[in-house]
Amino acid sequence: MPVTETVNEWTFTGDVQSWINEIIIANPSLPLSHAKIEVRGKGSLKRRDLTLYDRIETQPESAFRHYAPEARIEPYGEQGKLKLIFAEPAKPIGPIPFADAPQGSMQGPRYTSFDKLMKAKKLTDLF
Repeated sequence: MPVTETVNEWTFTGDVQSWINEIIIANPSLPLSHAKIEVRGKGSLKRRDLTLYDRIETQPESAFRHYAPEARIEPYGEQGKLKLIFAEPAKPIGPIPFADAPQGSMQGPRYTSFDKLMKAKKLTDLF
């Protein structure tokens, strides 16, 4: 693309997407399947310009996939943050997709029982 050409962000992102997809096709050892331009959701001010997908999952999905028992919670950094320390390695479950849960459902703490976690088929089954 000549330097003198004026390019908007969508055109530029489309060009980058094409270059990345060409690189992925030419290098099958890369752990990526493809690049895709993402548009913002209706009513959202946030937008992801470009998303890279791995070979295992070609569609991103917000979901619970692991659980682990808590050992303790410790202070982390200087901003008043906390770090959760697990008692043992995480175990796979689900996935339990967010599915039809309202946007913002996981903003802030949420509590459920272990029994509900093991039986849940979607996020709203947990609460």
